[in-house]
Amino acid sequence: MRILCLILRPGDIEKSPAARNSPSRSTVGRSSAAAQSMCDAALRTRLADEAEEFSPLVGWVGDESAAALCLDIGPTAHWFGGEERLLERLAEWVRDRRLMGTAAIADTLGAAWGVAHFVGDDSPAPWRRRIVPPGRQAQALAPLPIAALRLPAAVQTLLHELGLYAVGPLLELSRTALAERFSPELLLRIRQALGESPELFVAHRPPPQHEATLAWEAGLTSTEPLLEAWRLLLPKLLTPLAARGRALSRLLAELHDERGGQGRFVIGLLRPTLDAAHILGLLQLRLEAERVRRPIIGTRLAVLEEAAEAVQQQVLFDDLAPPLEAHAWTTLVERLAGRLGNEAVVRIRLCSDHQPERAWQAVPWLARRSGNNSSPLSPRGRGAGGEGAARSSRSPNSRKRPPPTTAEQKPLAPPRPTILLAEPRPVRVFAVAPHGCPRQYEYEGRERTVVESWGPERIETAWWRGPSIRRDYFRVLTDDGRRSWLFRDLRRNRWFLHGWFD
Repeated sequence: MRILCLILRPGDIEKSPAARNSPSRSTVGRSSAAAQSMCDAALRTRLADEAEEFSPLVGWVGDESAAALCLDIGPTAHWFGGEERLLERLAEWVRDRRLMGTAAIADTLGAAWGVAHFVGDDSPAPWRRRIVPPGRQAQALAPLPIAALRLPAAVQTLLHELGLYAVGPLLELSRTALAERFSPELLLRIRQALGESPELFVAHRPPPQHEATLAWEAGLTSTEPLLEAWRLLLPKLLTPLAARGRALSRLLAELHDERGGQGRFVIGLLRPTLDAAHILGLLQLRLEAERVRRPIIGTRLAVLEEAAEAVQQQVLFDDLAPPLEAHAWTTLVERLAGRLGNEAVVRIRLCSDHQPERAWQAVPWLARRSGNNSSPLSPRGRGAGGEGAARSSRSPNSRKRPPPTTAEQKPLAPPRPTILLAEPRPVRVFAVAPHGCPRQYEYEGRERTVVESWGPERIETAWWRGPSIRRDYFRVLTDDGRRSWLFRDLRRNRWFLHGWFD
């Protein structure tokens, strides 16, 4: 992917040599854009429409004071003879509209936006441009101010107080330390600018909206007529999607009652589908959980999210076919979410945090997709948060690094229990020395003798989190063959049980 960010400013180029040498370009019948504010919605819409001659994907990014017109030129640059020739044609396009502009091309939206706003070459003032070579986002951003990352003002102020004014020194800091001290948006902006996390902009010309409505005169109180109405409406939604090779990911269902009230719920899908019967079954499950208080006189179905239709390659031999359990698992999750609600069916996502209580997060299986619309079951959609999490996407120009040598490999993290208690539970522990290993502990009225123990492993939290946590953890094997995870709270000098290695 190659992104072009164009910053447009009002200007009158009639005084420039280029305008005098080509008066026909400055008299094409357009009203002077210099007399209009670049914040004018009508002007921005017109410029986005006209910029579609360079790319079918055009959109404005940023607030009104720092907005940039962004174009995805990856598939179209070769039509103009390359990126340099495209910028030459774009310069003429800007002059035709009596504007001044600064353009930047990079692999990522974040890098192109930052370079366009804070870097210019020695070109004449009405037109400046910069091309960042593929894979060189970090080098291009390093000398730029922190504001090039599009961070909130509060985060920029805090970074300045710490003596960080440029992007380069910020990139040299530990990601883990940044995650502990700043809001998640800082790491997100860094990863997006470097191409480690996906970032898509909203197209100026949105995709067609698919919805279908049905109304009737007499109010309905039973579910059978509603299901029949949905059975008639679903083909009206799915047929246009199928024609574009797309499938349904999230569906909005609305119920309209006699008093003008409106009930609504959302059906999420783990795997995009065009199966009307399956979708109708999920609607029925959710309808059974909803309470219809007043007679219904109409309904509406709308596509909230769509994705590429999942295609399974045919195989010659049964042993090469994908297991049926995968499809059954997807159906189970969707039906449970349809019955209980999307927020009730969750999965565990690991986080980069030493404190066990904060090392995981429960997120809905059918959470709203990110910009790439990838399925949670696909490798690109399983990204867990944190420093060591798998990336949800890679830069198209990034190269696969060779496996690290033995000397470069990071040491293995200490083992963690497979069963972690939501809250540590106090236990009575007998130890030979005040700070020694536990020899026996009592839990739920039963004494357990420790046969072998490993530790301590010190876990402490930083001062900026509030009340500090200082613990010494021990892995112990008891006489009944169970491995437990105990810790001693160094601040209160008390012992707790935190989980088991089962």
